[in-house]
Amino acid sequence: MMVASALRRQLRSLWPVMLLIYTPVVITLGMVVAVRIGTGTAIANLTRDPLQVVSAPFYIGIVSTAGALIWSATAAVCIFSYVVIRHRAARRAHARFLLAGGLVTVLLLLDDVFMFHEMVFPQHLGVPEKVVYAATAGVVLWFLVAFRSTILQTDFLLLALACAAFSFTVGADFIEPIFPYPAFYLLEDGAKLFGIVSWAAYFIMFSYGNLAEDRSSGV
Repeated sequence: MMVASALRRQLRSLWPVMLLIYTPVVITLGMVVAVRIGTGTAIANLTRDPLQVVSAPFYIGIVSTAGALIWSATAAVCIFSYVVIRHRAARRAHARFLLAGGLVTVLLLLDDVFMFHEMVFPQHLGVPEKVVYAATAGVVLWFLVAFRSTILQTDFLLLALACAAFSFTVGADFIEPIFPYPAFYLLEDGAKLFGIVSWAAYFIMFSYGNLAEDRSSGV
């Protein structure tokens, strides 16, 4: 009886949270069904791990997978930190910066994981890869310009290194057909991983600093 009462109480208090977290799950599964109907792709190929689908060794794409994990962690830290400090009057500018940084990170994560600029837009939506690159770069540039006053007050070396690494990766992507050698891929993808790590370190350090000061202030 006590358990049933506790479950009813929790259901009343948690239903908004449950609606928020389970709606995307239902939408995702609905998209799986839609793709199955529209393309005839096997359900298993849409729900299982890609390495299982293609029967590839576990280490295939290890650098890309590591990058996606770091992107995800960075976005989570930024958005969590925003939620914690957004009501502090003295930190509202930092909160907006963290929210924007988290959303930009999500965009970069989605582009990296689902290959927006390489496959989705060019091959399926008819949008040239260069246009997608330009749009993504425009978002990042807007972010840097819009929050330049905040950025310049931080230790922005890591952010600058991240942007430099990403710029190198974009340039390398365009000349890749000219130098199709294994060492070139190591240089290109290694630079991207270097950039992701630098981007993550910058935002995690910034978030930690804000959370630590918020806690010490006792507000």
